[in-house]
Amino acid sequence: MDSLLVAAALLGLTHAVEPDHVAGIAALASDASRRRAALVGGCFATGHVVLVLGWVLLGSVVLSRLPATAAFDRFGGLVLGVVLLAVAALTAVAGARRLRGHGSHTHVHARLGLTATDGGRRGVREYLGLGVAGALFTLSPPLSMLALVTALLPTATLGGVLLAVLAYAVGILLAMTVVGAVAGTLFGALEGYGTRLHAGAQFLAAGVLAVIGAGALMGGV
Repeated sequence: MDSLLVAAALLGLTHAVEPDHVAGIAALASDASRRRAALVGGCFATGHVVLVLGWVLLGSVVLSRLPATAAFDRFGGLVLGVVLLAVAALTAVAGARRLRGHGSHTHVHARLGLTATDGGRRGVREYLGLGVAGALFTLSPPLSMLALVTALLPTATLGGVLLAVLAYAVGILLAMTVVGAVAGTLFGALEGYGTRLHAGAQFLAAGVLAVIGAGALMGGV
């Protein structure tokens, strides 16, 4: 059982650091303070995990042998492509505004409609919005975890399967939180060297997102 839990956690870690996830979290964390960038990654990961758990339930209980996976995967690819391109555009706009001297730590979030304040504190709406963004990155089924759960069901106990899914979810949460923290630290360090460098990094993140988004769109068509 220990080896299965390790395998599930590693699957979660590798899933979390897929290019589209890293680029998306980095873009969302590009305007966050260093201390709050980890929270961006954590909120994104929470929404992501909720939908992953939904996919695991659907795939292992409802769909049994996953006959509709291809159709769901295509739909998820299309939505993911649109989301990635939208975040790429907003991140590029944030970089352009920063170069013009109008940048702010919450600009990308504000453009996404995620910013809400209450007495100087972040509102619940922003956290929920980041979770929704994370969920939208999960509209394609997590095939590796679904395959593991499907293989475990005939032989493992229900408790064993649930522990494996929990290990997978914890792997995602930890990795995405770290990605957010690292991205925020890097962008914060770049800002210390000047506005142009920070804006250039935002343009780079936007370009990576745009390429990945275009690829997802083409794959879903």
